[in-house]
Amino acid sequence: MVPAVRRLFPVAVVDIGIANVAIISLALSHGFKPGFVLGLGTCFGDLFYAALALAGMSALLQFTLVRWVVWIGGAIVLIFLTWKMAREALYPRPRRLSKAKPMRARRVKTI
Repeated sequence: MVPAVRRLFPVAVVDIGIANVAIISLALSHGFKPGFVLGLGTCFGDLFYAALALAGMSALLQFTLVRWVVWIGGAIVLIFLTWKMAREALYPRPRRLSKAKPMRARRVKTI
């Protein structure tokens, strides 16, 4: 595989999301300015949502019980993910080939 294509491949499989699809579609159909304005709107919307989430978490973390639950729960999740990663790195599972049947060509009816 060509090195440039290999470097670009991870970018090609990223899910870009519905907002980015709308921005690209609007920019291609109506030009740069409407797409740019929609992009700014989605950025400010995400910023507003993040600020609300931060305010909510800071209000919740005032309580000692909630703080301990978040700390212990987060630690358990991180330890579990570390264990899974280490197990897979040390003892990788063999990959199974799919036993799917090849698709047959179908005749398309035209009107």
